[in-house]
Amino acid sequence: MRSIPATLLLSALVPATLLAQTYGFHKIADIFTQRPDGQGNFSINGQPRPAIEGNLVVFHEPGTNAALWSYDLTTGLFTKLAGFQTPVPGGSGNFTSFSPQDSHPLIRGGTVVFLGWDSSGNRFSQGIYATRATGGAITRLADTRTASPTGGTFRTFDEGSKPFGAFALDGGRVAFTGANTSGFGGVYTVALDGTGLTRVMDNTTPFSPTAGNTIVGGTNPWISGSTVAFWGGNGFDPSTGYNGIYTAGINGGTPVERINSRMRLPNDNSNPYHTRVNIPSVQMEGSTIVFNADNTWSNSAVRGLYMLTGGGGPAVIADGKTTLSGLGAILTQSSFNSFSLNNGRVLFRAADSGPGAQNTGLFLWQNGAIARIVGRGDKIDGRTVWSVYDVSPGALSGDRMAVLIDFGPSLGAAVYAIVPAGGVAVNALQNSASYTANQVTPGGIVTLYGTGMGPAELATFQLDANNRMPFALAGTKVLMNGYEAPLLYVSANQLSVVAPYLLDFQSMADVVVVSQGRVSPPLTVAIREADPGLFSLNRQGTGPGAILNQDSTVNSPQNPAAAGSIAVLFGAGFGATNPVSVDGRVTSTTAPPRLRYGITATIGGQRAAIEYAGQAPGAIAGLYQVNVRIPEGTPAGDQPVRLTVGQSQSQEGLTLSVR
Repeated sequence: MRSIPATLLLSALVPATLLAQTYGFHKIADIFTQRPDGQGNFSINGQPRPAIEGNLVVFHEPGTNAALWSYDLTTGLFTKLAGFQTPVPGGSGNFTSFSPQDSHPLIRGGTVVFLGWDSSGNRFSQGIYATRATGGAITRLADTRTASPTGGTFRTFDEGSKPFGAFALDGGRVAFTGANTSGFGGVYTVALDGTGLTRVMDNTTPFSPTAGNTIVGGTNPWISGSTVAFWGGNGFDPSTGYNGIYTAGINGGTPVERINSRMRLPNDNSNPYHTRVNIPSVQMEGSTIVFNADNTWSNSAVRGLYMLTGGGGPAVIADGKTTLSGLGAILTQSSFNSFSLNNGRVLFRAADSGPGAQNTGLFLWQNGAIARIVGRGDKIDGRTVWSVYDVSPGALSGDRMAVLIDFGPSLGAAVYAIVPAGGVAVNALQNSASYTANQVTPGGIVTLYGTGMGPAELATFQLDANNRMPFALAGTKVLMNGYEAPLLYVSANQLSVVAPYLLDFQSMADVVVVSQGRVSPPLTVAIREADPGLFSLNRQGTGPGAILNQDSTVNSPQNPAAAGSIAVLFGAGFGATNPVSVDGRVTSTTAPPRLRYGITATIGGQRAAIEYAGQAPGAIAGLYQVNVRIPEGTPAGDQPVRLTVGQSQSQEGLTLSVR
């Protein structure tokens, strides 16, 4: 086997010249995505609830190797914020979990706040922490060693807040729910540097004139500026007990009651009635509060998502009588349980309970209008959505969203960013060797043509410290059916990638380019078992091939090969290998993978013996090498060379010079 001169490889792969409100879905991680820390693939199940701010997405990874991650939509790079090797500030040992039952990481102002457990290994070993989304030191805000203003020390920070709502952050402060060692809960605020711990309310806080009592339970705080909103109740089951929503200053004071269980919900004409503000319940932006509530003595139609503005009563965002695209008329009780309020808009999840499989969907409310974002049966990255999960309170940021989508038992769940489409377009795809159009093979080297796909100047790849090709280059990523493709070079109008081997056994691929956080509409192309192409010296797929003679010199009319000698051909699109190749890896020089499908060769119309066919040793996975013996008696001159892989042939017009 021959090594490949760098000049020959670059000549074959890099072009001589560069050819001149819907949403895009950017898959961030699923079970097929490799962790950048070398610890295998991500473990993504139904637990993570991603949050977003601008171009940064944060999520926790559950499992035996749990970690907390941020992801930059602009660069396509992950940052590990904390993991099993991260010491807990002021705690016992290292972090052991970032997947609490009740709450998930949030991001605001570039700071990530999260709940974590230390290695003491019991439920009462949790704490609330802060770190920068770009990585760095972790600050303890409060843990089970922290004195509670209510008395004793804190015991838990997520009790009674299922499935979200243990904390929120804004303006450099965090509002959180905490229970002390005596079991008394309250709402507290603390600065992001861990100072200024203050009680907003606890079991000693005056309740309201309406109830004539004190608040026994308070939870699900949300902070906006200098105000905290929270759920409060008198300690009895809220299905029958007094409960409502309250606001107070970040430093406490007498809470102001905004709604209580004796106030009737819109569209509720039933008698008797009892309004229950559901947990999770409260988000606030300025003077606007959004909450979920129902009438516990009525049917499910009197259940929904409501908004309080100023000093008026609640208005309906959506309830059991609202028609939602893709859902039946009967909505389940889980509808409206999760939502995110940001910039005057509300993202929420709803589900129906009609016959057959349950339909779920995510919807965006703005100024009284509701748009469907994604739901069961929709196609994303060539895959059919099975269901959508509840959203994080931080799932919406401006015009961007971060969500968890399920594609069924075989493909599992995936973390996605949803961003407005525009500014990036993929117009065509070609085999980089043969120039066949709009079809791809697993491991095929292809060229994409479009607009806004990368920087104005050409950027080429370099192998990383693990000897792997990059999956993000100059702020650009390419996804094929949601799988990241290793990048060879990128520019505004042209780029080249190696198609993921994970496309094996699929029939169609949605090709998406993500550049500087913008996402292109998908280009749908066919997937073929093989689409063999041979590289040419003129980078047009015809004429003299990018071929080495037996002495490792480049074959040309001025340097022909002798009949009976070995010629080394290089190509792309030969399909899957045995064993299966790993995306982005450099091929082993001692045991390179071989082709799955049979291969034959002809030179000058004569059958040529193949001495080796498989991945090119020492080159990137996706570049194939075929060593053929030129038949004795082959006439001198430029002879056509053709390969057949499986049922497919390489392009016509490629030649080998023979003397």
